[in-house]
Formats: sequence, C-alpha cells, structure tokens
Amino acid sequence: MKKYYSYRVNKYISPLPGNNEWISFYDIGSLVTEEDYLYTENEFIKLFKDVSALFDIRDYKITDLENYKKLDYHNGDKIQCIYIEPLLRDILRERLWCKLRSNKLEFHFGYDYYMYIVSYDFPISMSDINTHLIIEEFDSPYMN
Repeated sequence: MKKYYSYRVNKYISPLPGNNEWISFYDIGSLVTEEDYLYTENEFIKLFKDVSALFDIRDYKITDLENYKKLDYHNGDKIQCIYIEPLLRDILRERLWCKLRSNKLEFHFGYDYYMYIVSYDFPISMSDINTHLIIEEFDSPYMN
C-alpha cells in the first residue's frame, strides 16, 4: 500500500510538451523570452515556498546530488527555506540536480521542466495553493 501522496507540477496546457514548447533554461532566445522564462521560474519557486509553508517546513536536506558546474553544494547539506531560492534557480537552470528532502516532503526535478512533490503526511489541498502551474496526482519517477 502506498504511504505517500505524489504530484507532478508543470507549465504545459496539454499533457505532453509539444514541439513549440520550451523545456529548458537554454531555450531562452529561441523558444521563450527571458521575461516569460523568469515568470515561469518564479512560479515554480513560489509554489515550492507555498507548499513548504503549508507543511511548516523550515529546511531541506540535499540528496542524490549531481553537481555539473561544481557549485558549492554537497550531499547531506541542509539549507533553510529562507535561503533556498538560489539553489532552486540552479536546479531549474540545469546547473545541478538533486532531491530536496524533509521529514514531511520531498521535491524532485525532472526533464522538460517538471517538478514532483511527494508528501508523507497528508494530501496537498489544491484550494490552499494559488498558482498558474498545473498540478496533478502523479507518482514521481525519482522515488527510491
């Protein structure tokens, strides 16, 4: 029996990104303007912070780190939510990949600008979340 609630967050109107959709920070200038990219990136960060506040999470542990640019993050580092925005931007801009874990929540980040939220306490009430992003029940492919 499943002991968690899992959600996929994305920016797409249709279930799968189409050929004209931007899927990466590196699409700025070709498929997306910097302004539109930053709007979406900020929505993801706001959602992360809102869900963390809903669950009263104050910090996360970095796990499963893949540090492509050799940035100053390490497996096992704890980062407080008030300081987490630069790390989230680095993840969303594909400078590194990791899972962010607390005792109640996990955040995973996938290809094509997907984010996964895993809750161990209770389901997320969508009425408590104000976002333009699409949130759907979906098992994270990064659960282990």
